[in-house]
Amino acid sequence: MRFAAKRPEVCCFVFFVAVTLVNTAAAADTISDASLGFSFFLPDGFVEIPGGTPDQKLHRVFMRSQTEKSGMAFLAVVSIGGTISPGKLDRKIAEQAARDSVRGSPIEMTKFEYRPVNWKGLDLEVLVAHAKGDDQTFRILSAQVPLAKEAIVLSLGGPAEDETMLLAEFAMLLGSVEGKSNWLTVEEHSESGARLIGRIVGAFVGPAVVIFLVLRRRYRAKGRPQARFREPCRSR
Repeated sequence: MRFAAKRPEVCCFVFFVAVTLVNTAAAADTISDASLGFSFFLPDGFVEIPGGTPDQKLHRVFMRSQTEKSGMAFLAVVSIGGTISPGKLDRKIAEQAARDSVRGSPIEMTKFEYRPVNWKGLDLEVLVAHAKGDDQTFRILSAQVPLAKEAIVLSLGGPAEDETMLLAEFAMLLGSVEGKSNWLTVEEHSESGARLIGRIVGAFVGPAVVIFLVLRRRYRAKGRPQARFREPCRSR
């Protein structure tokens, strides 16, 4: 995928440290955002952080506290600031942005993986970032969603030992996202092409039929016999 506006931060681990100090309250299961035109189903246990964070790119932020079954996790909706054009993720830019975002912190990016995923008939990529810091290892899953109003990045992160659960939750999260996209699906491409062909045919056939009818009327007005198609001879 290529960025049509400013380059987004794919991962922001500074936020991961900050959210540990925030007390959260109950939140609804379905998150709707009219400003960017999307909604999604919030994974179990996550609550929205009131007031968000100082980073303006983090449009909305959610956190899940540590439990007996899993460690603390965060979910961020990152505002890109514009739309994105179809295409594959520029991995070099994404990885450099991730490294730049943690520069000066105790976090180190150690590895990047990419996994294909389909959203509403569109082929996207999920970036799986491996990181470590303070004797902890983390997994952060991120994907760009090409919304028509403004594209967003969804990021879900937590301890590396919860990777299987995080992958399953991210798949459900991304699959639940509803919103109009500025990309065309394969079916929409086909439908758009069919409509274009129909319009072109109509543009040529319409005037041709009108001319034909006018000439036929003139032909009849002059009393000339009309040309008729002969039926093909049938063999006996």
